[in-house]
Amino acid sequence: MRIVEPWELDEPDPERYCLGLDLGQVSDYTAIAVGRYNAERKARVVDVVYLERIGLGTSYPDVVEYVESLLLRPPLAGRCDLVVDATGVGRPVVDLFRERRLNPVALTITGGFDVTHEGRDWKVPKRELVAVVQVGLQARTLRVARDLAHAETLRGELAAFEIRVTAAANDTYGAWREGTHDDLVLAVAMVAWWARRAPGPLVVW
Repeated sequence: MRIVEPWELDEPDPERYCLGLDLGQVSDYTAIAVGRYNAERKARVVDVVYLERIGLGTSYPDVVEYVESLLLRPPLAGRCDLVVDATGVGRPVVDLFRERRLNPVALTITGGFDVTHEGRDWKVPKRELVAVVQVGLQARTLRVARDLAHAETLRGELAAFEIRVTAAANDTYGAWREGTHDDLVLAVAMVAWWARRAPGPLVVW
């Protein structure tokens, strides 16, 4: 991962944002990552401009209300896509966001090889999310400012993540998400993945 000084994060024009939300459970944090990128560039550099872990035990309705408040603030208001991990407990939370007309992208992590979707419901193989992070790290198209809260925590998660993926022998990735916190990694992976998939015109709720 390239951790850079804040002034190195050039303002893209036109800039667009994505908020990735990894939903925690009893002993796992709920993590938020916000990435910024230029919507008109085919090769998109993603600048992670915000990281947060929500306190353990926070109810899902409270998480939804808090994320909505973030999306309504500048500079996110009107130009930020919301991507929510819909795997497991995530589906009812996606429904809560949709009830509030926030039009989330629901991302369900699967095994296998193929990315499929119906509307804004996506099924994405774990291998694809892993690949997006690996490519971003190697190509230095995934950048995080040094002064962000949790930047060093993310750096540690990414280091452990790389070791576990390597140990999982190419395509199995069986060690990912087992036994350690990697909530920030997944939130960032969703942001980086959507930045590659998102169309040029902004989808506004």
